[in-house]
Amino acid sequence: MSRNHKKEKESCTEDLRDTGLEVIGDLPWGSHFSQFYADKEDLLSVLVPYFKAGLEKNEFCMWVTSEPLGVEEAKKALKKAFPGLDQCLAKGQIEFHSHTEWYLKDGVFDPKRVLEEWVNKYIKGLSCGYQGLRLTGNTFWLNKELWEDFTQYERAVDNVIGSYRMMALCTYSLEKCGAGELLDVVSTHPFALIKRKGKWDILERSEHKLAEEVLRRSNMELEKRVQERTSELTDLNRRLQEEASERRRMSKAFERQSRRLDAFFKHVLTPLAFLDKGFNFIMVSDSYAKAAARDRDEFAGRNHFELYPHDGNKAIFESVVMEKKPYMAFEKPFEYPDHPEWGATYWDWSLVPILDNAGEVEFLVYSLNDVTARKRAEVEKEGIQAQLIESQKMDAVGKLASGIAHDFNNLLTVIVSYVNLGLKEGPSGPLKSHLEQIEEASARAANLTKQLLTFSRNKHLELEAADLNETVKGMLNILQRLITENIFIKTAFKPGIWAIKANQGNIEQLIMNLVVNARDAMPKGGTITVATDNAAVLSAASGSEDRTPGSYVCLTVKDTGAGMDEAVRKKLFEPFFTTKGRVGGLGLSVVKNIVKEHKGWIDVDSVIGEGSTFKVYFPATHEALKNSKKAEIETHSGNGERVLVVEDEATLRNAISIALKKNGYDVAEVSGYDDASAYLSGENRRFDILLSDLTLKNRNGVELAEEAVSKYPALKVVITSGYMDTESYWPRIKELGFFFLQKPFDIPALLNALGAHKDSSPQ
Repeated sequence: MSRNHKKEKESCTEDLRDTGLEVIGDLPWGSHFSQFYADKEDLLSVLVPYFKAGLEKNEFCMWVTSEPLGVEEAKKALKKAFPGLDQCLAKGQIEFHSHTEWYLKDGVFDPKRVLEEWVNKYIKGLSCGYQGLRLTGNTFWLNKELWEDFTQYERAVDNVIGSYRMMALCTYSLEKCGAGELLDVVSTHPFALIKRKGKWDILERSEHKLAEEVLRRSNMELEKRVQERTSELTDLNRRLQEEASERRRMSKAFERQSRRLDAFFKHVLTPLAFLDKGFNFIMVSDSYAKAAARDRDEFAGRNHFELYPHDGNKAIFESVVMEKKPYMAFEKPFEYPDHPEWGATYWDWSLVPILDNAGEVEFLVYSLNDVTARKRAEVEKEGIQAQLIESQKMDAVGKLASGIAHDFNNLLTVIVSYVNLGLKEGPSGPLKSHLEQIEEASARAANLTKQLLTFSRNKHLELEAADLNETVKGMLNILQRLITENIFIKTAFKPGIWAIKANQGNIEQLIMNLVVNARDAMPKGGTITVATDNAAVLSAASGSEDRTPGSYVCLTVKDTGAGMDEAVRKKLFEPFFTTKGRVGGLGLSVVKNIVKEHKGWIDVDSVIGEGSTFKVYFPATHEALKNSKKAEIETHSGNGERVLVVEDEATLRNAISIALKKNGYDVAEVSGYDDASAYLSGENRRFDILLSDLTLKNRNGVELAEEAVSKYPALKVVITSGYMDTESYWPRIKELGFFFLQKPFDIPALLNALGAHKDSSPQ
C-alpha cells in the first residue's frame, strides 16, 4: 500500500459522507450496507438520491445493474433527479455496468477478479481527483448455486472497503431471498435498509445488538459494584446490615423470578427447553414435555442426544456452540422412538445460544413448532392434485379409446365377416385352421377393445360362472407368444377348482397383464409360474373391507425377476407408473380395477433379487357353469327380403352386402344419411329391412330410421354401432322397437339380428 493510501485508510473513518438517505444520514468512508427491495420503485427510491449525493460531493460513482432495472432505465431515473448527469458521464465521474459484464465476465463469477477491479476503479477515481469511490451492485442475477461463494465475497468486500475511501450499497430482492438468505445478508453487513409500513427503516446486524446488550449489562454491574464499595467505605456496620438486607431481598427476588420462570414454563404455548453447552436439559416447558410425549420430570439432567440420537442434529448443535450464532430449521421430519405407529411428524425448530458477560455460551434456548398438520395438509393437497391429474389422464384415455373404437370395430367386423365367408366355403387342412385362428384372434381383439373402453369409462361388467382353470388353459398359446425365448411358463392347476362369477374377457385381460408384467421383470430370462387353488378365508383381515370371510379361488402369477422394494410396491397399481425408464401404461391399474369389479383383492409379495408373487382372490360361486364347448348357432337366412345397408365405411359396407346376398337377401347399399333418405323417397324403392350404422355423416341412424318408419310403418330396423357409449340412444331404440347390434359382429349374429322379431329388445 502506498503512503497516500495508508494515510487515506487512517482518515477514512473520520470523513463523514452524505449518503443522500434521510433514514441513514452521514456515514464514514469504509461503510458497507445493504438494501432489501420488493420492486423497481424501491430500488430507485434509494439508489437515485444515493448517487446524486455522491456526484454532488465530487465522488467517483459506479452503478452495476441487474433485473428488474437496466442500465438505460438507471441513467434515465438519475438524470431526472440530477440534470448534470450527462456532463458527469462525459468526464468519467460515473460509470454504469450490467451484471453480465461486471460480475459474470465470460459467464463466470470470480470473486477475486471482482474485488481487484473495485480497487482498480478506486485508484483510477483518486488519480482523477475524486474524493473516493461510491458504488452499488444488484444481486438479482444470483442463483442458489453461487449463493455461498457470493456470501464469502461479501465478507471479503467488508474487509476491503474498510481499508479505503469507499462506500458500498448492495441490493437484494426479497423475491429471491428465503429465510436462510436473509440471515446471510444481515450477517455480512453492519445494517440493512428494509421497508416497514411504507417507510425505509434500518435493520441492524444481531452482533451489534448483542454487543450493546453485553455493554449495557457490564455498565449496570460496574455501577452496582461502585455503589456497594462506596457503601462499605462509608459505614461498615451499615454495609453489613445492607448486605444482609440485600441478601434477603435477592433471595426473595430469586424466589419471585423462579416462580415467574416456573409459571412461564408451565403455561407458555411454544415448546421450550434450556440446555447446557453439553446439551443436557436444564429445564423444559410443559408444552415441550407434551410435544415430546414425556413427563416434564424425565428431562432434568438427561442428554438431548441420549433421548433423541441424531448425528446430523448433533453436528448442528455443536456448530451453534462453536460459532455462537443461532440456527433455525424448517419442516424437519421426526418419528417418535416410543411411538412408531404415529408415523412421521414435522417441526420447525430453533437453537439460540445465550452468552454470559465474558461472551461465552452460558446455555442454549431450544424451541419447537409443530407444523405436522400444515405439512400433512400440503401432502393431502398434492395428493388431491395428483388424483385430479390422473383423473384428467384417464378422461383423455377414455376420449382417445372412444375415438378409435368405432373404426377399429369396423375393421374387426370386416375381418370376421370375410373369415365367416371363407369358413362357409368349407376349406380343409391348414387353411381351415388358419381361418379359425384368425377368427379366435379377432374375437380376443374385440374383447380387448371392450375392456379398454370399460376401464376408461368405468362401465358395469356382465358376470357369469366361469372355470379359472379352463380360462388359463385357453390362453396358454397367446401367453407363449407374449414372452421371449429365454422365459418359460409353468402351470399348476388345482383339480376340482371352484367356479367364480366373472367376465371372461376381463379375466383374460387380467391374466395377460400379470404375465406381461412378470415378463418385463425378467429381461435376462427366468420362469413364470401360473397356478390356481381353492382358498377358504375364515376371518376378515385387519383394516381391509375387501377381505371378508368366505370361499375364494386364488390365481397366482409368480416370476423369478429382480423383485421390488416397498416404495415401488406402494405405487405399483397407479396409472402410468413404471420402473422401466419410459412412460408407463395402464397394465396393473387395469388389473386392480378388474379385481375390484369382481369383489376380490390382490396380495403382492416381493423379495429383492428373488422375484415377485401376485395372488388374486376371486369369490367362489355355486352357480352352474355354462357349456364351454362352442355350439352350432342356428342362423336365419333370407328369402328375398330387400335390405338397405347404410354404412359410411366402404370396406365394411361391401363385406355386409356380400354376406347378406350369399344368405338370400336382396341388398342395396348407401354411404350416409342424405343418400339413404333420397333412396327411401324414390318410387318403387320399398324395403323390408333398414340396416344402419348409428353414427352417420350428417345425422344419426336413429333419426334416419324414425324418418323411414314414418313413411313405411312395416319397415324392420337394425341399428349397429362400433362405440360402447350408446346408452343415451337405448331408451329411444327400445321405445321404437328397433334391434341393436354391437360391433364387431360375425355373420351368424348379423343374420340372427335381421331374422329376429320386430319387438326384440336391444342386445
